[in-house]
Amino acid sequence: MTMPRPYFWLIHLLRLLPPALAWQHVSESELANVVEQHGLVMVALVLPLEPKSRWLEPQWDAAAASATADEALVSMDCSAAAAGGGAGEVCALAASTFPAIRVFRGGGGHGPPAAYQGSMTAAAISQYLARHRRPAVSELATAETLASFQTIDHVVFVAFVPSQGGVIVDDTAAAADEDDLRTLSYRRAALRYRDEFSFGLVTNPALAGVQEGEGESGGGSRRAFVVCHRPGDGHVSRFVFPDLDDGGAALDAFIRDASRPDIAQLTPLNHQRYLDRGWPMVYLFACTEPEREALRTSLAKLAKSHRDSLTVVVADPFEFPGLPERLGLGSPLPSPQGCHLSGALHQLSNDRVYPYPRGRPIDARSVQQWGLDVFQGRVRPWLPPGASTTTSFTDAGPTRVASRKLSIASIPGVKIKIAGYGHDEL
Repeated sequence: MTMPRPYFWLIHLLRLLPPALAWQHVSESELANVVEQHGLVMVALVLPLEPKSRWLEPQWDAAAASATADEALVSMDCSAAAAGGGAGEVCALAASTFPAIRVFRGGGGHGPPAAYQGSMTAAAISQYLARHRRPAVSELATAETLASFQTIDHVVFVAFVPSQGGVIVDDTAAAADEDDLRTLSYRRAALRYRDEFSFGLVTNPALAGVQEGEGESGGGSRRAFVVCHRPGDGHVSRFVFPDLDDGGAALDAFIRDASRPDIAQLTPLNHQRYLDRGWPMVYLFACTEPEREALRTSLAKLAKSHRDSLTVVVADPFEFPGLPERLGLGSPLPSPQGCHLSGALHQLSNDRVYPYPRGRPIDARSVQQWGLDVFQGRVRPWLPPGASTTTSFTDAGPTRVASRKLSIASIPGVKIKIAGYGHDEL
């Protein structure tokens, strides 16, 4: 993958120019009427003259085209609020961070507006709308609806909790009560994560038996279970409810882990979740979706082999304008040299940051060699501007691993042993 391409910088400069279709702004009073007339309203709180809001506008227009008659996507000019002029309560919801998206439920009585924290791309916003058209948990009664639902979203969870008297659940009141608790636990999880994923429920014993590979008349497992489908990479994983409780905590952990692609799209909603894993974070920045998809494709095998010891994400630098600079990569804004692909490794255990060399190809072989150089101490951690020294910089040798909570320096494709334990590293 080579950058920059001829005239590529022109494309990015054009992204910052006002498009032909301008924002369709509403006032607060007009917004109240829109909310009353629609079941779901998304409001973009923007500063129309600033680059990030200009970047959002074509994405917003494309997402608005996918809205149904019961949905509305509108915008509000918050320039006066940002200048300290006090432009009302709605712009104040952005908390001085623009652009921001807020979600209103129509008809009143649905509580305060919710913050949209997904990616600000047309595809992600359209997927969000589609999830909220469906129930938080979709009841799947037939094999056809089950098969269709498994590919309805980029991450799909289906719980199999057969009704009392079926092939999975003991025909006792105690077993029925346990499954009621498991279903309740699953529904609660679906409400927590419905902004990001889709959830289905199967109570038909025959369908559960087939899913278990036992056939419609087989004995099958006596445990309720949940299956996660990631259609994009074909990954399927399974969670079995524990025997002695509703499995709420274990189910939540399963949802967080199983939903994470080998190379995930970074969003404000999942960023902290990925940091909480404690493993080294590999950030890959690209300004267009085709470039991000190309990175996913070229690094798929490498990322998959290190899934358990790394968190690999792709991100649009326009959505995280301060993050590249904090990782030693400079400003993401276009220049005559183009909007460069860039990347960095962040060792969370010791806060070391290793920017990927600009101009070096971002492909599996190059990344693998660079990771080996990092691990063997041939690459020094980045020193932030103005800092004379850091603990990381004065001790730039290889990092050793004491436990899962302590991140390791990455070595793509290299198997090492430390204190008797084998680890695949990047």
